[in-house]
Amino acid sequence: MFGGKKTARIFPYGGSLLSPERFRLLSDCPGDSRRIESRKTKWRRGSYLKESSMKALTWHSKQHMKVDEVKEPVIEEPGDIILKITSSAICGSDLHLYDGYVPTMKKGDIMGHEFMGVVVETGSSVKRFKKGDRVVVPFTMACGNCFYCNEQSFSLCDNSNRNAKLAEKIYGLSGSGLFGFSHLFGGYPGGQAEFVRVPYADVIP
Repeated sequence: MFGGKKTARIFPYGGSLLSPERFRLLSDCPGDSRRIESRKTKWRRGSYLKESSMKALTWHSKQHMKVDEVKEPVIEEPGDIILKITSSAICGSDLHLYDGYVPTMKKGDIMGHEFMGVVVETGSSVKRFKKGDRVVVPFTMACGNCFYCNEQSFSLCDNSNRNAKLAEKIYGLSGSGLFGFSHLFGGYPGGQAEFVRVPYADVIP
């Protein structure tokens, strides 16, 4: 089928994915006004996906955000999972980013720290989750091993903010890493996207 090549047919609006079978049915329909494009893809996560890209809401400057095509997240550490987002909310604190009150935002940063989704990939050391599990993810990241995590003060985690020294310089101390909330708190991509990487998966979701 299709000469052995793995291809996807994608509506240019909305990014809806069609299987080759459904594409064939639609393309055989006379008078179908919907324009369907064929794009090179790679076989990944058990479905047809546009190669290495997804749509995400990104910050560009004060009061300027837009939906961009960005790279899909990948497993970086053994404790990571990748979620396909099913729901993502807008929080009042997102207005602090939108209005430019939080420093260290960079053009292209992915927004969103309130989200849930379905596990599509797991790191080699993840024990709590498997593919297909539905997960709700909190704003904060927690390593599960430091003093504060052992005290269940997860928002003060000593290890999850990879830019802790920068936060200490500005605020005098550092909190945990945060999803989609500037480089002061780790610069982690948020969940207002099709996919997101969740570190410390055995601890925080």
